Amino acid sequence: MKRIFGVLFFMMIVSFTYGNTSYKISRSVLTDGIIQKEPAPDRDLFYLGERAIFFTELTDIGVDEKKVFHRWYLIKSDGTKDMMASVPLKVKGYRWRTWSSKNLYNRGKWMVELTDDQDVILVSKEFIVQ
Repeated sequence: MKRIFGVLFFMMIVSFTYGNTSYKISRSVLTDGIIQKEPAPDRDLFYLGERAIFFTELTDIGVDEKKVFHRWYLIKSDGTKDMMASVPLKVKGYRWRTWSSKNLYNRGKWMVELTDDQDVILVSKEFIVQ
């Protein structure tokens, strides 16, 4: 019985500690355009000099303003990630749509991540620049 209460207490502490950093991601789209606050079709191939846009829609954020990040990486041939940009975005409320963009001047494999303020990766997308 004590063990059950101990496990429940631990789960409650973990929930209070980390529960506020997780948001529901209802959509994430990597695209090249936004039309009336909605993303153009998803893409995973871009060409040198184009602009990529990472659109994310979050829900159940809460009434207090929070900060998330779009982190843009160029993936090196050895698999390591070289951060090319980190874009802070403020979110709040029941439903929030936001996006960031990156001009693509390096060929290769890329990744963009949505992270919370604790660096927890909420969603990521990989793409190629030719």
